[in-house]
Amino acid sequence: MYGDTTLQQKQLFDRFNVEPAYIRYFATGRLELHISDYDNIQESGPMIYEFPYIGKKNLHANL
Repeated sequence: MYGDTTLQQKQLFDRFNVEPAYIRYFATGRLELHISDYDNIQESGPMIYEFPYIGKKNLHANL
């Protein structure tokens, strides 16, 4: 997000000391509900995980 924005927006982010980014993963999600011994529901399908990160990279985090 930070790298794809205008100079004016970057200056605003810099003023607030943030560098917004996000990560997106695709997976197959599965849900099982066991309501009773005789009543169960199972569903599965595509799923998207999106994780926003607003701060700046922590060079001391060793990640």
